[in-house]
Amino acid sequence: MEDIMMEPKKKFSDDAFMPKGKKRLKKNMMLLGTVALIIVIVGLFLFAFMWGKKSVTGSVISEAARTSTGTAQKAATVELSSSDVVQKIILLRQYSNSRDLVNTAESVSGINKQIESVDIAELRAAWRNIVDCVFDKCADNAYVNMIDALSMMQIENQRNGAIHSVVETFKLWTGKNQLYFSDSLSQTNKLLIQLDNKDVNKAWQELVKCNGQCEGFSDLTISLIQEINQAK
Repeated sequence: MEDIMMEPKKKFSDDAFMPKGKKRLKKNMMLLGTVALIIVIVGLFLFAFMWGKKSVTGSVISEAARTSTGTAQKAATVELSSSDVVQKIILLRQYSNSRDLVNTAESVSGINKQIESVDIAELRAAWRNIVDCVFDKCADNAYVNMIDALSMMQIENQRNGAIHSVVETFKLWTGKNQLYFSDSLSQTNKLLIQLDNKDVNKAWQELVKCNGQCEGFSDLTISLIQEINQAK
């Protein structure tokens, strides 16, 4: 007899015996699951994109704010001319020391309006020290400190750099630290030579000759500062 070859049994999935209604429901559920997964993925992508955009925008706004603030401060500094106020401070000292009450009051009022135009703590503090004593008699250090604060506003200016150096030397002249004084005196001398101004050099030589020991030491220092401030 010929061998009878039997066909292998076909495997049927559970879906083969599933009613049509259930098949359709299962298919719909799978479709909904796929759609939901796509929505989640797209949502995550949009969230990441918007978060990154927000971070970049925030950084740009912060940088713009810093730039705007810096520009405003720079503009305020430019509006207040340090050389103009230095001259007014020197005149105020003269009015106060000579007991000229009217000119002292007018000078204080005018300078105060200029100082209020800038927000520099050191400058305002130095000015308050003068206002507290100007109708009596301020120590010369009060005026010198105010002049120094003004010079520091625009220290890149050659004259202001020289004024700051003179003030530093003035404060060290009668001190005990001879090393610092020597360095400061040498630096001031170099800066004043660079100004190449006859009146400045003459005032400087008079101050050096005094050597911090003459009666008019402060007067000579402020006279030197005035010559530097007016130098061209």
